[in-house]
Order: sequence, then structure tokens, then C-alpha cells
Amino acid sequence: MHDSGLLNITKVSFSDRGKYTCVASNIYGTVNNTVTLRVIFTSG
Repeated sequence: MHDSGLLNITKVSFSDRGKYTCVASNIYGTVNNTVTLRVIFTSG
């Protein structure tokens, strides 16, 4: 995870697939967002 909040996954493998949740909070509250990473390999 970078300071900017960017998650960069290099050399992706099937084990990286799944749900990732980002949580941000401050004095006003907390928000979160969940995404699902699908890993699909193609030939070439």
C-alpha cells in the first residue's frame, strides 16, 4: 500500500484473487469500499 492509498500488486498470481477492502477514517467518521480482484491469465 502506497501513502497515496494506491494498492499495487506486481507479479499477480491466482492466490492474489479475492476481496480487498479499503477503510478510511477521520474525526468525521469511517467509510469503506470493497472490490473483488479476479485473476485471468491468457496465452500470449
